[in-house]
Amino acid sequence: MTSKITPSKIEELSYCSFVDDNAYFVLTDALQTIGDKFGEYLVSDADLNEKKRKISHRLFHIEDLDDTRFRLHNIYLDGKLHIVDQGKELLDNGHNHTQDQWVEWLKSDANEDKWHLASGPLYHASLAALHYNQDHADEEQRNLIKQCREMHAQDFKKHWMMTSTRIIYNSHGKDKMIHDYDSPQQKEIELDFVGPDGYITQKSNLEREMNALFGTSDLEEVEKVYSALTDEKPRLWRNNYKPRVEDQRALVLGVSNVITSFDVSAVSFIVRPGRGWSWRQKD
Repeated sequence: MTSKITPSKIEELSYCSFVDDNAYFVLTDALQTIGDKFGEYLVSDADLNEKKRKISHRLFHIEDLDDTRFRLHNIYLDGKLHIVDQGKELLDNGHNHTQDQWVEWLKSDANEDKWHLASGPLYHASLAALHYNQDHADEEQRNLIKQCREMHAQDFKKHWMMTSTRIIYNSHGKDKMIHDYDSPQQKEIELDFVGPDGYITQKSNLEREMNALFGTSDLEEVEKVYSALTDEKPRLWRNNYKPRVEDQRALVLGVSNVITSFDVSAVSFIVRPGRGWSWRQKD
């Protein structure tokens, strides 16, 4: 007899003594595959993915590779665990470019290490993993995590950092969000995105917007991660009304010099620096 698998049972499974965190990922992947055929008996993909995302933080560890990059292990992105590298130096000697100019630079011979810009979801997945592991049991891990977080904190405080996320505000119909813009792996999301600006808090009702921008609808987490990193509360900036003609903007992230906030700015069209990222799905 088949029993319905509920979120609470998934929660219990993750803490069974005979199921470690790696095994949990294997089991839940199997459940999601079975769910394609017997979906009425299984917890939703959204619930499983959220649980797996949180468990991924327990699997996280970090390396310092040749003093040129940090390597973050077990970053949960697009439903899978990834290995993520972050360069320790800003790209192109810290020069500023528009998002379109960065696309061209990344394709050029100047990009010898074949770096990419990070999307909003990749930025958040990595910074959330670092946030939750600040008190790692291993001293070396704690020190590396601190160094990596401080690198990003300085990025955001000194600059607004360019991402690979493009927002297309349409005059009619739904707007479009593109992660990894103009790359083979680009991902498109259609949604109604225009609306008022505002601080991102548990009561801000911005779950849909943050899920599109950062890959999570956990507003409490978003508030905690960026407040702890930059000492400023996160605030969303976006087009407040439908444009008369299509309006394309880049997502940039950084601390505002005008209003005290960490800005999740989906309205940028100006030049900003970028940091090199690369990632691959874990085998």
